[in-house]
Amino acid sequence: MNQWQSGTTLLHQRDEDIRAALDEVGGLRSQGKQRMRDLEEQKTFYENERKNNKEMEREVEKLSKDIRDTSGAVRDMETSISELDGQVSDRDYL
Repeated sequence: MNQWQSGTTLLHQRDEDIRAALDEVGGLRSQGKQRMRDLEEQKTFYENERKNNKEMEREVEKLSKDIRDTSGAVRDMETSISELDGQVSDRDYL
């Protein structure tokens, strides 16, 4: 009888150990899923930031070209103004 009670006690203890291990595995699995969600969110954020940076780089390049073009046009206008000013001065002299 004592052996039977001892055997059932061991079986109950084993069942409790198995339940505890399953609970721990479940907790770890849950933590792993949450970590994967966090990593996916970070990956999506990173990819969006890369796209935004590329778009900004293209915009900066476009604006730089516009500035260069505008600067060239301003220089051309300044040259024309200087030439016209010289012509007006020549006429006033005559």
